[in-house]
Amino acid sequence: MDQPEISFICPCFNSSHYLKKAIESFLGQETSFQSELILVINPSTDDTIAIAESYQDPRIRIILDPQNLSIVASRDVGIAAAKGRYIGFMDSDDYIDPHFVELMLGAAHKENADAVDCNYFILNDKTGKEKRFAFRGPRKVVDSYGAVHLLLQDTSVRGFLCTKIFKRELLFSSSIRLPSPYMFEDMPIGYCAFVHAQKVAVLKPALYHYRKQVRSSATSAKRPDRALSHLLSFALIRIYADQSGDPRLVKEVRRSYLRMKLSLDYDLYCSRKAGLTRKEARAILKEFHLFKTKGPLPIAGKRWAFLCPQAFTK
Repeated sequence: MDQPEISFICPCFNSSHYLKKAIESFLGQETSFQSELILVINPSTDDTIAIAESYQDPRIRIILDPQNLSIVASRDVGIAAAKGRYIGFMDSDDYIDPHFVELMLGAAHKENADAVDCNYFILNDKTGKEKRFAFRGPRKVVDSYGAVHLLLQDTSVRGFLCTKIFKRELLFSSSIRLPSPYMFEDMPIGYCAFVHAQKVAVLKPALYHYRKQVRSSATSAKRPDRALSHLLSFALIRIYADQSGDPRLVKEVRRSYLRMKLSLDYDLYCSRKAGLTRKEARAILKEFHLFKTKGPLPIAGKRWAFLCPQAFTK
């Protein structure tokens, strides 16, 4: 196969129930663009490996990793192996629209865009009903600052990596890695990629199908560390902006304070229901108020201090 135009990275762990649907959505793309799917499979106790190996297709590459990696680490393994000019991401329980590759890469080429973002469907795994994410807005092409603004507002452009494709060099530029077991790891990665992009295309069509599993959604909502995870994700983005030396990046993070606060309030509500104490919730909120400062976000002695040595990559 010639060099693919796009590589999809799909981490897999005990994914047998939905993996076939994900793979066949890739194989069913209605496009002339060359593509590859890289399945990074962590040690699984079900038929994940057998299902993956049953597809004898040169466009599918399988990486069997002996370690039980986090989703961030699994994606990094896939990124390192990817051959495509662009890189996209899939979760093994989701699937992509038949026109995903054609429309996303078509927009990238037409607009000379470094990244492209699409809308998505939310599929309720229990009822089988699907709905389109409503707050999308019209198609637009924005520069780096415009893309960062849309991402941090987290309304028309969400933080999910799976609704985006990136030129590969964006993912090899400096980045932010929020390590396991913390949640909300997608937003910092997407933020850094947008910072380094010259142009980003935002498409109106919904091309990604996100499967909202009742059990996993309930599990994430009931994690007492949910609010802390989001605080750390926000903090690393703010620190990256502070250290960039670009006042416009700092301004964009600071002007997103109210949107971040709205998200954190919901996270605190979920964490409190999961067992987070009122004292701990107040402490998290107190540290979040530091985001309003005009100077650099304090690091020493704060919850995010221990992450900084390992979170920022170049």
